[in-house]
Amino acid sequence: MNDNTTIVIFTKNNHKKIVKTIKLLKEYCKKYHNITQIMFIDNQSTDGTPQRIKKEIAENSKLRIICHEKEKNQRTLFLECEKDIHTPNTIIFEPELYTRLHQIQRQIKKLRKTDLLLPSRFHKKSKTIYTQKMSELRDKGRNFATQLMTGLEYTDPTNPNKAFKTRRIMPLIKKTKSKRNFWIELIILCKKKKMRITETKTHYVQEEKPSVDKLTQFIRDMKELRLLSKTKK
Repeated sequence: MNDNTTIVIFTKNNHKKIVKTIKLLKEYCKKYHNITQIMFIDNQSTDGTPQRIKKEIAENSKLRIICHEKEKNQRTLFLECEKDIHTPNTIIFEPELYTRLHQIQRQIKKLRKTDLLLPSRFHKKSKTIYTQKMSELRDKGRNFATQLMTGLEYTDPTNPNKAFKTRRIMPLIKKTKSKRNFWIELIILCKKKKMRITETKTHYVQEEKPSVDKLTQFIRDMKELRLLSKTKK
């Protein structure tokens, strides 16, 4: 079975952490050859993140960066890079690598029996560490509100880390319309199409402090989810 996998990382103003992330990924690729490509999708960073990435990935054929001059939503960014993904599996990772890298091979193994994999920070067997209590409360609150509004039974559909079979899921992503919550809309579409969806444990460590911007984003997301839940009934 072909387990070749592309890792996609969306970045914006991550220059302080991105160098460490790239070094860890380089070491990981030396050990696991089924990671055939790592794509950094930069969404108009203003802090020099693209320049740092370009310097670190020079002469490494597995790593590449796609830069955008205009800010775009994640759905648009993802669909624009679709033509560059040629592997059976795709995994979305955070630029800070909150999800520990040893989870990658476990996710790839799980993808042999499922179409969409949802690693859950709140799975009963997950090893999840929040050093900031407000971050944990924010994430739990967002997921609870998502469950309430959409009827989805998954404990952590808003987790940035997701894994899926490329050819099965990408066509459904194209059918989504939501700009802010297209991942949630995708899960709804997958259930309607009777795709195989699996929620699994993860190893996640988050040290980030919640910001005012993210709290504002949370409110905006909830407003859109309310509309999304009505249109999907």
